[in-house]
Amino acid sequence: MHGGRLRHADGTDGLLRGGIDSYLDLWEIEKEMNAVIVALITGGLSLIGVIITNVTSNRKIEHQLEVHQAVTETKLESLTDEVRKHNNFAARIPFIENDIAYLKHEVEEFKKK
Repeated sequence: MHGGRLRHADGTDGLLRGGIDSYLDLWEIEKEMNAVIVALITGGLSLIGVIITNVTSNRKIEHQLEVHQAVTETKLESLTDEVRKHNNFAARIPFIENDIAYLKHEVEEFKKK
């Protein structure tokens, strides 16, 4: 195109040649422009669809991770409580053994009387 007009390979101006050729040339240009516009719109809509899908998928995954994290924390708290109970019991065993030994000694003393 030169100055807004289409130039043919033979160097003639399509609009000056007149007739049906000039209308066909403009129709071809319009067809190509429409094809480009349709392709751009289609590509843009496809991109929007991909973005929406990714955002939705990421939100779903984040929610699942939060749920799994909460379950893991709850289990960890429960296990921590069990370990504390066990450790408390284990710490009391030597005192219980001493009490049993004392009671055995008292029983033996009582039997001797």
